[in-house]
Amino acid sequence: MYQEFTYNCRIITPMFLAGADGRTPELRTPSFKGVLRYWWRAVQVAPDWKLLLEKEEKIFGGTGKKNCQSKIFLKIEAERSRGENYPPYPLLPHKNSSPRLPAVPKGKNFRLKLRSDPALGNLPNVLFRVVTVLGGFGRRSRRGFGSIEIDKQQFTSREDCLSFLVDTLNKINNIYALQKDKITSQKEGGNYPWVKEIGLGKNGFSDPDQLLKRIGQLTSKYAKANIGSATPRFSSPLYISIVRGGGKYFPIYTILNAVPPEKLNIKMNELANFVKDL
Repeated sequence: MYQEFTYNCRIITPMFLAGADGRTPELRTPSFKGVLRYWWRAVQVAPDWKLLLEKEEKIFGGTGKKNCQSKIFLKIEAERSRGENYPPYPLLPHKNSSPRLPAVPKGKNFRLKLRSDPALGNLPNVLFRVVTVLGGFGRRSRRGFGSIEIDKQQFTSREDCLSFLVDTLNKINNIYALQKDKITSQKEGGNYPWVKEIGLGKNGFSDPDQLLKRIGQLTSKYAKANIGSATPRFSSPLYISIVRGGGKYFPIYTILNAVPPEKLNIKMNELANFVKDL
């Protein structure tokens, strides 16, 4: 017998999430589950990566020697009219010549049902609520795209959002503290991307498209800081999502422990300047 949680969700920034053909926009449950898994791992701040992986596979499933079955299952219900074509959106909204791809548009509503083993208690529910604030879904989710919000979990202010986050994070792993407008981990983790710091931009935007444009401008400005690289492959240690509070849209950033390839120098002072400019 499984326990079930149901969420009415709304997309607040375009989502580049494609189906099996790699082109047609589609809300895919494997992608959502992968994001849940990623953030569960990031908030654990574990010293031993191998032990963490064993614990992760017991919750989300794995293909290793033990071949664990997942204890979490997702189902997405989204309406789409026959013949509806999702509009293209620029990947780099701050550039006029940016390539455009079809995206699930902002304002799209969908329902997500999460079933889980009762042995997990309230963890899946708490985790999903954290993920909808800190993370996004699909391509360029580290730069504000694919952000969503849950009905009845809308914030009245920046302070309301940060207070919610620290309280909810500590229900997963009681190591976080809110100090001077920042949430920080009070523990050091191992050699993998774990949450070091979370903060919220002070300037709100009435239009999320303008905020995406601002994030893109800053990404270009600080490109030489090596906060992400295609060659060699390196995922950015800076994750930016978008939340709504008091009728405005704010950038919320997470700084993760950086594990760059050899010879790739991360300029942490530039990363700090990026965050200040948000």
